[in-house]
Amino acid sequence: MDFVLDTIEFDERREPEPPADSAVPDTYGGDVLQALLCRLIWFASLDEPVATYSRQPEVAGLRHHGIPYATCEWFGPVNDKQRQRYSRATMRLERDGYVTRITEPRRDRITHLRPTLNGLMWAFRASPATDIDIVVTALRRTEWGRGLADDIEITGGDP
Repeated sequence: MDFVLDTIEFDERREPEPPADSAVPDTYGGDVLQALLCRLIWFASLDEPVATYSRQPEVAGLRHHGIPYATCEWFGPVNDKQRQRYSRATMRLERDGYVTRITEPRRDRITHLRPTLNGLMWAFRASPATDIDIVVTALRRTEWGRGLADDIEITGGDP
């Protein structure tokens, strides 16, 4: 399954406003939030039986645990320094309430990420052309995102 990050146009002229109590994601953090949004849109594009029943690791992992953490798939080849920057950015995103990191047992190696309501709202502001209903559809197909989908619908998806 090939994935292209540029499925969403990022409007660089409009800097999203952070939630009042959160720090603004840096460039790497913003890239990660945009990649998560793109992955959710991809997941929503799958046929319902594939999204619901597939045992393919990427699909099943997304459905059960969160969005697989895969910087090379999201951003193309990255060197060790860039990989470290993305890893640190995800730690900051978690600290600031934009994502939840899922790590390997007994290690701090990230395996999956789950965006929070604040993380998705930031991504929606950064990509105003995003169809929020598609993201809600993707979240409803997961075990971990159904409550988040409810929260988005309660707020009307208004970032």
